[in-house]
Amino acid sequence: MLVETVQTIGSKFYKTYRRNKANRFSTNTLNLMTERQEMRLQSTTDASAYRRINRQISRSQNCDLPHFNTERLKNAIEQNRGSKVFARDLSIGQSKLM
Repeated sequence: MLVETVQTIGSKFYKTYRRNKANRFSTNTLNLMTERQEMRLQSTTDASAYRRINRQISRSQNCDLPHFNTERLKNAIEQNRGSKVFARDLSIGQSKLM
């Protein structure tokens, strides 16, 4: 009861702030991630399939992230926004302009 009371009163005064984050990964990568989450590891063949999916996910993430950053930079340039605005949108200290 105490937790529910604190949550209801807290929600009245402090609203949760959620940003709509752009999806950085492609649908193929996200499908592989959900497939990996649903796997059951019970034998050595399952473990080898799990490792294979992990490798596929890491490869596709390595392709998706630079693609996402370049698309975001292209959009910033098309909207006549400078590179400083793009760098500010990224987390502080991690400017990944290429």
